[in-house]
Amino acid sequence: MTSGKQPHPGPTSEAARTLHPTAGPPRPWRVRPQLSLAELDAGAPELTRLQMQLLANRGIVGAADAFAYLRASWRATPPEPLGLAKAVARVRMARTRQERVVVFGDYDVDGLTSCALMVLALRQMGIDTSAYLPSRSDDGRGLNAAAVRELANGGASLVVTTDCSTTNVAEVQLATSLGLDVVITDHHAPQGEIAAACAVVNPRQLGCPSTEKNLAGVGVALRVAEALLTGAETGSDNDTLDALLDLVAVGTIGDVVALTKENWRLVRAGLARLNRAPRHLVRAGAVPQRGRAHGRCNGGAAAIAH
Repeated sequence: MTSGKQPHPGPTSEAARTLHPTAGPPRPWRVRPQLSLAELDAGAPELTRLQMQLLANRGIVGAADAFAYLRASWRATPPEPLGLAKAVARVRMARTRQERVVVFGDYDVDGLTSCALMVLALRQMGIDTSAYLPSRSDDGRGLNAAAVRELANGGASLVVTTDCSTTNVAEVQLATSLGLDVVITDHHAPQGEIAAACAVVNPRQLGCPSTEKNLAGVGVALRVAEALLTGAETGSDNDTLDALLDLVAVGTIGDVVALTKENWRLVRAGLARLNRAPRHLVRAGAVPQRGRAHGRCNGGAAAIAH
């Protein structure tokens, strides 16, 4: 609803159109109605009036809903993403068979942090795991034929992607022909045919029942790690999962995804972790470098993982 007051001219005012002649017609600000004093004070003393109004602006009205929203856990809730059970089964098989696994990341912040998170989770399971970071200029985004051949020749038998490769159909086919299984974790909306990997965990793929459609790649990686590190077979490794949350916050914010309720909870928990125990490289900043030589990673995700 709009307020009774005349809205302040937005960025498409006359002044803006003078500077930007191609700007569209003016769009008035739409201001949420202000809560009554009783509604503003309903969360006192824990919540201020400003906090109550901001929550109401986001559709969270009333003290009960506000506290439920703010106190909710970051842990996964049903329904689980399509492909998650297959991904978990294949990774656990790699542990049983003592296979060598390579985590294939991406070159942006989300790709770096999701790669580091997955490496840490798999190593915690006792799996021989290394990271591979593609070069923006030489490799492009997602799996590529040269990298697939290199990883197969280097002795890997399973590749887990993070933040990429949902539609790398030809590259996954090549991997399969070389005896290399692929598990894909990604968050980009598929544009075309989905690769025939052992498992594809992407909440934005058609038919996925998960409600967490806005996760960053690192959020998807966390959900896979969470499933791997919990359950009847492994118990619940809460300490390891908690230690991964700082990477989730950095990757989620760095990818500028919408701070919907699931992302807000992950970022909040991750920033709290970052304040308690900052990772040295996250604190100092890291410059990713190309990861070659059979999946080794120079800098980037491998360094963040320490």
